[in-house]
Amino acid sequence: SRFTQVHTLLLLASTGTDITVRDADHGGVTITTVDLGDLEPLLSGLGVDAGINGADTRVVFSMAIQGDVLLLAVGDGAIERILDVGSGSSLATSGTYRRVIDLVGSPNDVEGYVAIDGLLEWLVSYLPADIDVTTWKQELGPYLEHVAGFGGAHLSTDTGGNSRLVITVK
Repeated sequence: SRFTQVHTLLLLASTGTDITVRDADHGGVTITTVDLGDLEPLLSGLGVDAGINGADTRVVFSMAIQGDVLLLAVGDGAIERILDVGSGSSLATSGTYRRVIDLVGSPNDVEGYVAIDGLLEWLVSYLPADIDVTTWKQELGPYLEHVAGFGGAHLSTDTGGNSRLVITVK
């Protein structure tokens, strides 16, 4: 029901603006894609130079509900790729993910996970051409190559809440 509320709020926000909200079905799961439009005027108004290196100032993200899990992704086809993953190759079978989730404990209301090792490889592949990747690897690589994952969890109770954050190493 909260997802429906957020969906309705986004539809209301899109009225008379550059924001577009569209739904599509993918294997019986409704995927909502939200295009916030060109954020350059907003960023410029906040004093941020959005035109650096011809950066795209459009923000597009997708969301879907599968069971009791909210999927949120940025990028074309990202949600679809997540939904198409079979149980034998799911995130739950990843040793790094399992270790992080075991350390944060359960039960939880919210869990989050970032594969730091994979994220760093991806970031290096997208560094601008004028940045020397060798220097990047020599200066930061020795410190970051041992980091495997980052995760967190939160559990709300009647008396407050409990959050845990962990960083795992290889």
